[in-house]
Amino acid sequence: MEYIKLSEFRAHCSQIVKEVSKGKEYLITLKGNPVAEIIPFSPHIERKSWKKKIRRVKVKGEAVSNTLIKERAE
Repeated sequence: MEYIKLSEFRAHCSQIVKEVSKGKEYLITLKGNPVAEIIPFSPHIERKSWKKKIRRVKVKGEAVSNTLIKERAE
């Protein structure tokens, strides 16, 4: 894996992406600290989704909306 400064990546982005498509890997640094990896795409790698599965919650008793309507009427 080759280290590359962010400024260098920005200046040569198109060429670097072409090299990555051929299998080369890069680690982008900002002020000497690693911030991102650019690696060839692989359909076999499981990627984390930004979407989270929501766990349904079942509440006992009267619906909150009905309770609010009754309280406002009082």
